[in-house]
Amino acid sequence: MAALEAQVRQDLRAAEERQERERIEGEALDVVLAQAAIEYPDVMASEEIRHELLHLAENVEQQGFKFDRWLEQNHLKLDAVAANMRPTVDARLRRQLVLMNLAEREGFSVEREEIDAAIEEEVARYKDDSKAQARQSLTSENARLNIGVRLLQGKALDKLVSIARGEGVLLPGDDASDVKPNQRLAISD
Repeated sequence: MAALEAQVRQDLRAAEERQERERIEGEALDVVLAQAAIEYPDVMASEEIRHELLHLAENVEQQGFKFDRWLEQNHLKLDAVAANMRPTVDARLRRQLVLMNLAEREGFSVEREEIDAAIEEEVARYKDDSKAQARQSLTSENARLNIGVRLLQGKALDKLVSIARGEGVLLPGDDASDVKPNQRLAISD
């Protein structure tokens, strides 16, 4: 019983730490995004919306409906669904571009071994009879690229959190004389 209580306490602490980390990440990104001038071609958002619509259609069809019929039954127009996706897509693109810019400024890179380790970590979550299929799916060129981007953005997010906590303030091009020790982004504790 004592071991179970200790495990529950440890799990609760880990959950609290994850929530706190996510809060800091969100607030730090919000601060940066509020100050950032981000421009991207409309075709980027259009392509993201196209992907979102494809995923929606796949989900609807996995539930046994024809997408066109589902739209009709729900009194939806494809253009209206796409327009409703635009704010979410724009927000996601802005976050991704900020993180990729930070990763570039910091000189971050992702090695093949990091991608391989991330794949193995993901494969380990599957049941034994599904691992081979999961590995095959995750090792495709496109999947490896997506994993690499996710890892690179994770490194940038780690840096942003470190800046928010006052641990790593300077970025390339920053003037050290303008930075006070433990300077922080405006993140509420």
